[in-house]
Formats: sequence, structure tokens, C-alpha cells
Amino acid sequence: MNLIAIDIGNSNLKAVFFLNDKEQQLVGLSLNDEAFEEHLSRLLSDCWDQVPLVESAVEPTKDAAIVVSSVNPDATERVRRICQDVLGETIKVIGQEVPLPIETSVDSPFEVGTDRLVTAAAAYSVVEDAVVVADFGT
Repeated sequence: MNLIAIDIGNSNLKAVFFLNDKEQQLVGLSLNDEAFEEHLSRLLSDCWDQVPLVESAVEPTKDAAIVVSSVNPDATERVRRICQDVLGETIKVIGQEVPLPIETSVDSPFEVGTDRLVTAAAAYSVVEDAVVVADFGT
């Protein structure tokens, strides 16, 4: 699997690039950095250039996806625009284009960040039982 996974928090963005199921690169960027968009554009372009084309595709199509988990709608839109402008690609946002990996049974489900839900689902997939996860954001 080829994937760029992006985790957008309130202050920072973390991106990891997988090529053929192997982690190639992990990067953290501050959303407040004046050069954020330039740095992210270069990072995404460098990673995307390594992704092979789908051999059976009629049109040139990269064999990868860009998936985003975000608690920051404004930053999500910045990333969406950069991916479209620089790569010509559409991102898939967890909770929007990608269904949430677990259900919530809380009074205010929209207040639970997708970062926490994705982390909980990943922990459960490893342990396959009840598990406590500590997620230290900003």
C-alpha cells in the first residue's frame, strides 16, 4: 500500500509516507510557521513523485491515497488546497470521505476529535480487547 497519512492538530501537522507498506518518511510541521505551505508543498511533492502509476489505468493515475485526520477545519482546507494545487489530488478526510473506524457512544460525539478515534481504533486492532490510550496533543 502507498499512502500519505496526515494528522492535523490544533498547532501542528504530522505526515507519514508509506511506500509498498514501508514507512519512508515522518515529518512534523508547525501550522504557525510562515513557510508552512511551502514546506508542506515540497514534502508532498517529493513523496508523491516516488509513488508508482497504476499500470492498468487508462489515464495516468498514482497508486496511492492521501488520508487526513484533523481537528482543525481551517488547516484541513489549507492541506486540501495544497494537495489539489500541487499534486492534482483530492484528499480523503476521516469522518467525511472515509467513515470513522469506530462508533462513539458519548453525549456529544462531534466534540470527540477524529485523532482520538483513529488512535483508539488502532490500539484496539493491536490489542483486540479493551485498552486505555493516552494521546498528548499540543
